[in-house]
Amino acid sequence: MRKNIKRWAAENRFYILAFLIPFVTAVAAFIGQGMWPFGDRGISIIDSYHQYVPFFSELQYKWRHFDSLFYSWNGGLGMNFWAVIAYYLASPLNLLLLIFPKSLVMECFSLIYFIKIGLAGLSFAWFLRKRFNNYGLSVTVFGCCYALSSFVIGYAWNIMWLDCIVLFPIVMLGIHRLMHEGRGWLYGASLALCIFTNYYIAIMICIFSCLYLLAELICERNAGIKARIRRIFGFAGYSLMAGAFGAVMLIPTAYALMSSQSASSSFPTTLKFYHHIFELLCQQFMAVEPTCLDGNFNLYCGAAMLLLIPMYLFNRKTALREKLINMALTVFLLVSLNTNYLAYIWHGFHFPNGLPGRFSFIYIFMLLIMGYEGYRHRKDCPKWTAVVSAAGWLVFLVYSWRSDQVELEIYTWVITAALLVVYGGVFVVLSGRAKRRRMVEIGLLAVMLIEACGYGIFGLCMNGTVNRKDYYSDQAAVSTLKAQVDEREKDNFYRMELEERRGRDDVTWHHLPGMSLFSSTANAGVDHLAKRLGFYAVTNKYSYQGATPETDAFLNIEYLISKQKQDSIRTFEWLSEADGRNLYQNHCGLGLGFMVSDN
Repeated sequence: MRKNIKRWAAENRFYILAFLIPFVTAVAAFIGQGMWPFGDRGISIIDSYHQYVPFFSELQYKWRHFDSLFYSWNGGLGMNFWAVIAYYLASPLNLLLLIFPKSLVMECFSLIYFIKIGLAGLSFAWFLRKRFNNYGLSVTVFGCCYALSSFVIGYAWNIMWLDCIVLFPIVMLGIHRLMHEGRGWLYGASLALCIFTNYYIAIMICIFSCLYLLAELICERNAGIKARIRRIFGFAGYSLMAGAFGAVMLIPTAYALMSSQSASSSFPTTLKFYHHIFELLCQQFMAVEPTCLDGNFNLYCGAAMLLLIPMYLFNRKTALREKLINMALTVFLLVSLNTNYLAYIWHGFHFPNGLPGRFSFIYIFMLLIMGYEGYRHRKDCPKWTAVVSAAGWLVFLVYSWRSDQVELEIYTWVITAALLVVYGGVFVVLSGRAKRRRMVEIGLLAVMLIEACGYGIFGLCMNGTVNRKDYYSDQAAVSTLKAQVDEREKDNFYRMELEERRGRDDVTWHHLPGMSLFSSTANAGVDHLAKRLGFYAVTNKYSYQGATPETDAFLNIEYLISKQKQDSIRTFEWLSEADGRNLYQNHCGLGLGFMVSDN
């Protein structure tokens, strides 16, 4: 048994490393920032702080109490919870919530993120081996470049997107097998999982799948007309099967989204470009701060790609047709990112609220596969290619820096310039038919790996952390007070809110039947109602902030929890206390439903 395990580990060592290196890199980055239990910090920043961790908490609560997954009263005056699952919570890895206590939900979130970033490296390494029939340390390194790219690092907190990032290379491999071998089960199964785990990112993958299919058809030389037609129909059939599998998520969620703010989106009327070419290309430099909310697109996946792609274009092994198609597809993706018409379509006929370029992982994927081809055929590339490419990028870098076309930190310019010089020298040695360069190749891959891991740590540190202690500070007290209310009310309906706010979805985090909600699937009608009643309400979030005695009565807010201890708050009277939190009861609530006269 032990021998079999050792043999398996030896055979799959490069896959294991492709998983472990990104996993350990992310863990090390957060340990260095004081992640619990090495400090009091948590990794759940921005929307993961306000939305995702509370939704994790509610899902865990429903599983453990055998409660309905279709609806929840704990937030938003009641909400379609199946739509929340479809967008935020459908990952199979969320089953880990069953073995974590409520007091460690944020830590479960962290573990799931670390696993997903490791799986991203593994899936891309597996794609490279199967797609190019090449196995070695290079698949590990390029897998790490994918898993530690600026998209994955910058949007790390959008944990629900990462399942599709993991599955995306597998979908592309499935299309390749379908086109070249007539086998479509891998494509159908992986696309179905994409749609099931996160329909939003799956929209972008489905769009690109059609483009990738077209590229594969053009590049395939051995198949005749009949074979091509059969494979197109096969693609359509497997795509429909994948959609049918995901329909359990797609159909109910589509109805929910028709009632959300997203339904009011309309096609842009004027053409707009977001950034000029200098800004776009410089986003591929090392040590560019990843975009988390607003800014430029996340396009970095390793400075080596700046030289490897020219080597891909000028090597003698790759067919000219393939080069032209891949470059055309990559340029189209870059134009799509930068053009409002195309970006609107790629984002599911909707303009995203912040987080620009949500399909830039596809552009990164194309850079990496062309870069890998350039690395594989480095011996068949003229030496001048590396020299000219390095010199060209250095001129571009110096011009962008000196002309103030792009605003970047000084260390970004310096580190990128140094890497271009190093890679340029190494690729000159590796090009052509020179001998005795095994150590140089290992050195190259080592530098690429260090660069990828260094960027991963840099980016995650730039993203920052949150105060974990504050997040859990009132958990026990609120739980105690809610238990008191449940005992008083038995099976009666009531609503309960928090006077002070820490996050947007605090009532969901504490499983309180309140009115506050922050969710991409929030009902637009309720949002408009909250705004008209004077509550805080913006786009897809509304909260109890702005409550009055009239709204408390109208919405039947019967209980209130507050840090303040006084005889009354508005029409609420003090009832009890637990660990610094006070429970108040409102005797003026009008009930779940009520009638008024015509006057």
